[in-house]
This record gives sequence, C-alpha cells and structure tokens, in this order.
Amino acid sequence: MNLAADISNGPFSGTVYAVWNDARNGYTDVFLSESPDGLLWSDPVSITSAPVGTQNFFPSIAVSPYTGTIRVIYYSNQIDGFLLDVYVAESFNGGATFTNRRLTTTSFNPNGISPVPTVLIGDYITAQTTAPDNLAAVWMATTLPTGKLDVYFGT
Repeated sequence: MNLAADISNGPFSGTVYAVWNDARNGYTDVFLSESPDGLLWSDPVSITSAPVGTQNFFPSIAVSPYTGTIRVIYYSNQIDGFLLDVYVAESFNGGATFTNRRLTTTSFNPNGISPVPTVLIGDYITAQTTAPDNLAAVWMATTLPTGKLDVYFGT
C-alpha cells in the first residue's frame, strides 16, 4: 500500500489517498480510496481502466503539492498479456475520474533474458511531482537488447 496527501492550496487540500493492488475480482488490479481525515475512507475504486483479466500491480502514488493532481504509476500486462509496461493513472479532480497513459515505449519481458524469474522488479518503482505540475517516474525494466534489469525514467 502507498499513501499520499494533498498539501496543495486546491479544493481537495488535506485529502489522504491510499493505493494498492489486490485480486478481489479474480485478477490483480490497482485500487484507490480517499479520506478527508485519515479515519473515514471511501469505497475502493479501480483506477486502471485496463481490460478485465489483465494484471496491474506495484502502484506508487504522488500528489502534486502545487495543484493536487493525483498520479499513480503501475506495471501492467494489458498490451500483450505477458510482457509488461508502465502506466500512469492521472486525476485532475481529486480522484473523481482517472485517465491512463502508457509511460514505456517498449513492452518488456519481466524475466529479461534470464531462464528464471527476475527478482526485485517491483522494489524500485516510484512517482514524484516536479514544478509546476510534472510527473517524474522511475521504474525497473528488462528491456532488450540487453534484457538485464535496469532503471528507467519517464514523465
């Protein structure tokens, strides 16, 4: 689970947001709940708009301290069914709606060129906001031609 708070001067200032992945629907999806005070929480909502049955996981949330924009980056296999991409779900209205866009330009095999699963791929994924209201995202991928685990950056 990841938490972030809106510290902007916007209309949703003070709201706390929680994101996580779970398989409540039979496949892994990313959910968001919000709270005005950290005590009472909204019902969870899916924020990926991904096709049913795809796997969406390892979310990282950032809330812009300048505008209150919510951004959640996550891994997804929605293009290929096995190969992964990184997406960002963005909300400009306090989490009422989200739009999703792909950050990676090339889908990648999470195992790279290794015959065994790669460890730690999800240990290094994070989102931040830079002024005036820009995403700064970092994640791990095993993109060809090397197929080795490496760090990537996107906006």
